[in-house]
Amino acid sequence: GDFQMKDISAVILVGGEGTRLRPLTLHTPKALVPVVNKPLLSYIIEWFKYQHIYNLIFSVCYQPDKLKSVFGSGSKYGVHINYIVEKEPLGTGGAIKKAERFFKNTTIVINGDVLFDLDLASMLNYHRSKKSKITIALTPVEDPTAYGLVKIDKSGRIIGFLEKPTWDEVGRQRNINAGVYIIEPSILKYIKPNKICSLERNIFPELLLKKESFYGFVAKSMYWIDLGTHEKYRQAHQDILEGKLTNTKYFKKFYVNNVAIGVGTKLSKKTELYGPVVIGENCKIENKVTLNEFTVIGNRCHIAENVYLERCIIWDDVIIESGARLTGCIIGKNSHIGSHSSISDGVVLGDNNRIQPYSYL
Repeated sequence: GDFQMKDISAVILVGGEGTRLRPLTLHTPKALVPVVNKPLLSYIIEWFKYQHIYNLIFSVCYQPDKLKSVFGSGSKYGVHINYIVEKEPLGTGGAIKKAERFFKNTTIVINGDVLFDLDLASMLNYHRSKKSKITIALTPVEDPTAYGLVKIDKSGRIIGFLEKPTWDEVGRQRNINAGVYIIEPSILKYIKPNKICSLERNIFPELLLKKESFYGFVAKSMYWIDLGTHEKYRQAHQDILEGKLTNTKYFKKFYVNNVAIGVGTKLSKKTELYGPVVIGENCKIENKVTLNEFTVIGNRCHIAENVYLERCIIWDDVIIESGARLTGCIIGKNSHIGSHSSISDGVVLGDNNRIQPYSYL
């Protein structure tokens, strides 16, 4: 039968603490880590809205109050958000079982810690045409050895899984699980309530054994990145600034000369900007500051004179004193970088750091 996107609900698994992103996630849940000055999860909300899906369920385990204070009922995003809070993490399967009452009909489930761009309508049509009980979005990657490889036959039916395969096992298929699932409620009978359970490790193998109708949808042109590490976090910034997430309209920022400047930000006349550069709201940028490509500055930051920044990600409320040079680093919120300090590639500072003048990191 015909279905309306607006009748479909989406469950977003927002479990993780973001251990590999520490120290950035010591005070900030991974879902709220800023990506080009917007919380990671807001990209997923906007993606759903763009696909005309407005009913979202957040399954949260870590610091739920922080999430609620940022996203609330979803009204400021034009969506409706329900929250399910897990006392202790029950894995992807356990989290889905807890959300069972929201599975009225076909339901989308996604991992909330990836940034991706996928045409959901074609995936849904594929799911319907195959009469699939569960369909996984697959994305081809150059190096699948860090992920789980998903094997499909010619018809798209899933025939096997390889966790973190060796190169010998990889073969021709390079498709990994992108963490986007379309699930029919009948599948939930395989998950026991209030037990730790992983979709990938426990439920999927059982579906194969029971010969359930279980398909992979290969999204070839899909943008997909897992923001698990500092490197990937940097990469995501660069990709967004380069306009790589172009399949969906909301990513197309309208830069003037490749520079986006927030409301209330004051730049001195002698600021040199070499885009792409993004500056948040209510910042103060003093004389002779150079902002080089792929630099993102948060809100309410103060950059003093003669500061040089290149490929830096600066969170909110950061003060950088005169003459400091920063390249390729990430600076957590409310930090204070002393004058004439030099901070080099790969340095990651958590929130509230105080770096003394003339420091060399």
